[in-house]
Amino acid sequence: MAKSRMEQMLENGNEEEEDIQFSSSDIEHEWKNTIKQTKSKWMMGIYGEEGTAKSGALMDIRTDEEIKNGVKVAIIDIDESCRPLWESYHNCDPNIRIFDPVVSIGKGTERDVSYVASYRKVVAIMGWLEENIEEQNIGYVAIDGIDTFLKWCEYVMKAIDMGDVDVHNSNVGWKWGKRNQRYYRILNWLKKLPVASIITAHKDIREDFESGQEVDKGANWHNGTRQSTGDELYQIVRMEKKIESRGNYTIKRFVGNVEKWKGDINMEEKKIEVLRTKVDITTNEADYTWHGLIPKIRKYQKREREREEEKKEIKKKNQEADKEMEKAFENVDGDESKEDTETVDEEQEPENEEQEPEEQEPEEDLEKQQESEKEIVDDEDSENENEDWLDGF
Repeated sequence: MAKSRMEQMLENGNEEEEDIQFSSSDIEHEWKNTIKQTKSKWMMGIYGEEGTAKSGALMDIRTDEEIKNGVKVAIIDIDESCRPLWESYHNCDPNIRIFDPVVSIGKGTERDVSYVASYRKVVAIMGWLEENIEEQNIGYVAIDGIDTFLKWCEYVMKAIDMGDVDVHNSNVGWKWGKRNQRYYRILNWLKKLPVASIITAHKDIREDFESGQEVDKGANWHNGTRQSTGDELYQIVRMEKKIESRGNYTIKRFVGNVEKWKGDINMEEKKIEVLRTKVDITTNEADYTWHGLIPKIRKYQKREREREEEKKEIKKKNQEADKEMEKAFENVDGDESKEDTETVDEEQEPENEEQEPEEQEPEEDLEKQQESEKEIVDDEDSENENEDWLDGF
């Protein structure tokens, strides 16, 4: 797709912000390109408490075909939690690349994290990824720990905008707009990349001052009154862990609850079993079954598309059968309405004379129609067999 003059200048970095102006030809160029269909992308947020398989779901995202073709997953690991999973469960797959953006400075007891340098490294990583997506065959970019990154942006705001050397000092005033600007710079940059993007965060659980009870505030990413992380996402999945006892076994089910799915309203409120573990409490032997979040969603959506196609085909056959039936009745009515042109006696024919049987609908067509109707009923019933649809799927 050809790019306008302004797009080329912006990409090359030849313009200062105050000098950027858009001409009528720039807008006309975009107008012409708005009707060109682009591949819909994922901008997904996964959140949940610690240990609910968020990072695991993040790393298991590619299709079998993409794995075969060497498509890469790039992860900016803010929480530094992906590498152990990569080593244990992905056999150090070279096509899953994990960036460590944490920068430490100083030596010995003076060593500490530089949040300013760490933020700048995230910016540098994003810039490199954007420039090398096609050459490196990158299909997915993820930030693991976007809520921790939000805290980084707060520390950077205090260090740079407030002139505070000790970023942990809470006695300094705040400039939340500066923090949010840095945070959404990266989030919007991620969203603009021409690949599927994913972020993860922890669940925000706070203690209510009056009751002393824990209150679930949802995802711990930025949630402002005028701007919210959730507004930038196309899909949101909440992860949770359910524990139950069955005899000598402890069963743990890691479940993803779909809260938002732009473009497919039927996905919302669906539940997906991502992982199931089974521990024998007498021997401490453990077994697990990994389904994955994204693979299972893809499988479900494929099944639903196939069902819709089957319904359309059945509906089409039923409509054709109805037309054939109407045509048959029209022929019968036409035969009965023909006037008898022959001369007949005044005497009436005996009343008990056998009447000619009316033309019946072909048995074969009736059977097909009944079978089609049964398929629709069976299909609709099967959708309600299991509300969660995660067991046995």
